[in-house]
Amino acid sequence: MATSFANVALTDTFETWRNQTNLVIADVNAGTDAGVANTVVRRDDDGNGGIRIGDLIANGSIEFNTTLDGGITSNNLRDVTDGTSDDFGASLSTGSAIFKGGVSVQKSLNVGGSVYVAGVVKAEGNIQLGDDSGVDTVTITGDIAADITPLPQVGLTNTAISLGNNEERWKRLFVWDTVGANTTSHLKIPAGETSDRPPITNLSSTNNADHSLRGVIRYNTTLDRYEGYDHVSNTFMSLGGAIDSDQDTKITVETTHGGDEDQIKFYTEGEERWYIGAEADDGYFLPSTWSGNGTELHIGKTDQRVQSVWANNVFCHNILGRDGETSITVPSGSTAQRPSTDLEDGMLRFNKELDAAKGQMEYYSNTAAAWYSLAPSTAVYNTRIANPVDSTTSVSAQYNPAYVQVFVNGIKLDTADYDTDTLGSAITFLNFTVGTDDIIDVMSLAASDLHKAAMTRERFVATASQTVFTINGGYTPQLIEMFSEGVKIDQSLVTSSNGTTVTIPAQTVGNIVESLAWTSFENTDVYTKSRWANTAGWSSVYANTYIGVDPTSHANATFAVDTYNDRIGVGVKVPESTLHVRGLETTQLKLEHSFAANTTFDVAADGKLTITPSGQDTTLIGNLHITGTTTEVSSDTMTITDPFIVLNNFSAVPTNNAYDTGFVFIRGTNDLGNTAFIWDESLDEFSTCRVGDDGSAAGNITIADYENFHCGAIEIEDNLLVGTTSSFTGLATFNSNIDMSGGYFASDVLPDANGTRDMGSDSLRWGNIYTSDLNLKNERGDWKVVEESEYLSLTNNLTGKKYKILMEEIE
Repeated sequence: MATSFANVALTDTFETWRNQTNLVIADVNAGTDAGVANTVVRRDDDGNGGIRIGDLIANGSIEFNTTLDGGITSNNLRDVTDGTSDDFGASLSTGSAIFKGGVSVQKSLNVGGSVYVAGVVKAEGNIQLGDDSGVDTVTITGDIAADITPLPQVGLTNTAISLGNNEERWKRLFVWDTVGANTTSHLKIPAGETSDRPPITNLSSTNNADHSLRGVIRYNTTLDRYEGYDHVSNTFMSLGGAIDSDQDTKITVETTHGGDEDQIKFYTEGEERWYIGAEADDGYFLPSTWSGNGTELHIGKTDQRVQSVWANNVFCHNILGRDGETSITVPSGSTAQRPSTDLEDGMLRFNKELDAAKGQMEYYSNTAAAWYSLAPSTAVYNTRIANPVDSTTSVSAQYNPAYVQVFVNGIKLDTADYDTDTLGSAITFLNFTVGTDDIIDVMSLAASDLHKAAMTRERFVATASQTVFTINGGYTPQLIEMFSEGVKIDQSLVTSSNGTTVTIPAQTVGNIVESLAWTSFENTDVYTKSRWANTAGWSSVYANTYIGVDPTSHANATFAVDTYNDRIGVGVKVPESTLHVRGLETTQLKLEHSFAANTTFDVAADGKLTITPSGQDTTLIGNLHITGTTTEVSSDTMTITDPFIVLNNFSAVPTNNAYDTGFVFIRGTNDLGNTAFIWDESLDEFSTCRVGDDGSAAGNITIADYENFHCGAIEIEDNLLVGTTSSFTGLATFNSNIDMSGGYFASDVLPDANGTRDMGSDSLRWGNIYTSDLNLKNERGDWKVVEESEYLSLTNNLTGKKYKILMEEIE
């Protein structure tokens, strides 16, 4: 073995150091690699390893050129964990090699221990983790920051790559957004026959993570439907529509898969009960079976009722009511609550205000656009007892005790004047008797609480082709019959809708036309009969009639009709005017529109009249003339639509008015606190003033002081004289001269437009102008003149430049 070293000593010269270090140091065995210039080769005696350093001048490298096991121990490397700048070394504490500049591996890298990477791991080829599926595992504790895409084997599609298998499954899969074939198309869940369902055990409905089926869904190809596991019934249930666990109660939209019957069917206990039909059935909700008697299917029960059914139409084949025996209830309300929209013929309701608040059925007619009370169909009992013996106290008659009216000589008796019996066979008079000069009529209806109608008859002589006749007494629409030459005209040819006129077929001149009309079904106190006279073409009572005459004084009567003087008395037997009302009650007269709308007239013992409306308004059409000393209006607000209010309107206008005229405003108990807006007759001017009067006495107003006047704008044609401070908060326009003696302005004085108004003129100029600063601006320039202590300064507001005017003192 030949060995050659380059040796130097500390005492050698620099030249020696330079020459010695350029020597080639070699330690080689015969038959091995030959030494190369500028290289160092270190080998052991057997040639089983060493270090070859290439060109010493250029960057070198270290090569391990051996086929035997070996390497570099950390004891042969420098510890670089102390922060040194070396790029290659070791950690003496762990025995690990450290490569600060990185490691580039051109071939396979076999690692016997763990691999720890602080940075990013990038692999351009495939990565295989583990080679023993029963032993090796992969644990990822960090984040996955990119997509994981399966790469199938050659010749296979993506569907051949699975995440887990049928025996080894992932326990849970958590995703943030979409699970599917892609982000937009679909999600495919497991599908199979009924026999392919997962086995159901006693643990399927529990929370056992390994055996629970809670949350399982699948597609059943046997039943062609989606289904899911129900832990309550411990079975699979359909996810389409509504169905119970044993599948005999359900709602379906198709009888067979893909059938498209366009029907919704309802099943209970395996039987089809109801269905909603398709277009051919007009979308009706129908029973599935029907035998014609309507007893098969019900909505609700006697003790389990539907609260409300809102529909445009309700049809029934048999009974519509609370049940099969008792009653039906129709809508009930007041007249004001009648419907006003969607009105149809045949509407039926119960009006609680009719028949003296007892209520009555009514129906609506579209033809007449009106509501009508249902006319009764009932048995009528009419018994007339003519000329009984004198001093008769009781008469026999058949009647309904619940509804009976008794007339003596055409005048209805008060119920306090007679007694009835429970059998309806006799009428007993109280406190009086009847005799040979009397006629008694007992009238009754078999239906209780039903009132009879008063009847009127009129006679006409027709003109040529006359069709319209005016009924002087009026009538209730539809409650009238017409006769021509004694023959009744068919009702279909009679038009009677307005209560005043009737239209019939054209008549021949001279035909006798008669009308027979009834009032609405209300109480009547007069019953027409043959012993009454026929005057003026229609039935009337031809004699003074008195009801409820005071038997003691004979001066008062409940009701009196003076047919000779055309007077009516209420509370008085001998009326002294067309309508004479007497009563000791607080209210003598009440005009009523409805129970809630009325006006009362009260006359007190001193003759004072009080008119009290139940509402807020009283309307007087025409002129109102009031004479007297004082007219008092006690309302909160008085509105007058007349364009002028005339004060001091004398019946005879004097040559000169001697009194002040205007308005006095009462402000408190202190008379001097009252204010007035008046025309001061003595000064010929309007005054806003404080006065010591309350306006109760005629005469001039005593002015204590003048008050402020606040308005929006004032136009003054003559001179304006201001005796004290005048304040204008808005725009003041003066079209004439302003004469100010010792006055001043307390705010800015502005023109109404920019650059259009002058101060003074060529002929009329201001004497002196006193101002602090002077600002000048037009379309060409913008300047400000300021008085300094020794000079005037000018500032150009457009450029910001400032100048001063130099002045020379003049002696």
